[in-house]
Parts: sequence; C-alpha cells; structure tokens
Amino acid sequence: MKLFGQEISNFIIEHKWLLIYLLIINIITFVLFAIDKWKAIHGRWRVRTITLMGFALAGGTVGGLLAMYIFRHKTKTASFTVGLPVMLVVQVVILWCVYKGF
Repeated sequence: MKLFGQEISNFIIEHKWLLIYLLIINIITFVLFAIDKWKAIHGRWRVRTITLMGFALAGGTVGGLLAMYIFRHKTKTASFTVGLPVMLVVQVVILWCVYKGF
C-alpha cells in the first residue's frame, strides 16, 4: 500500500497543473451555482443551464454538486441530479486512465 501512496504522490507532483485547474474550475462552478441561486431568489436573469452544465463538464462537477446541495439549488432538475453524478463518474474514469497512462 505504501508503494501505491508513493505512486499517487508522484502523479500529483507531475500533474500539479491538472490539480490546480480542477481546483479553479470547481470554485468557478460553485460560484456560478451560488449566483444562479441568488438570482432565482431575487427574480433576476438567471445563469443559463448550458453555462452551468458546461463548467461542470469542463471539470467542475464536484463544485456543482456541492453547490446543489449546500444551496438546495437544481436538486429537483433531472438533468442536474442525474447528469452531474454521471459526469463525475466519467471524469473519475478519465482521470484514472490518465493516472494509469492509457
């Protein structure tokens, strides 16, 4: 198990740009969901669904899911409640493939 931990450490060091990107895109996605919730409450023009889904698809799925449940926003919309978890699974599989070098 120690060897596996070392592999992950090496992967993180070698791909720190990927982790930085994922952190930034997830923060942006979280903020966009928060803004959309605020706009929904105040009757303002909303953030387009395609924008929210696009940022999630670009790697911000975790931020989108966190925002959905923290702000109770889009939790009854199937495209989000089903779509974001499916996106997350696909993104994890892609990340695993990158990690394994496929």
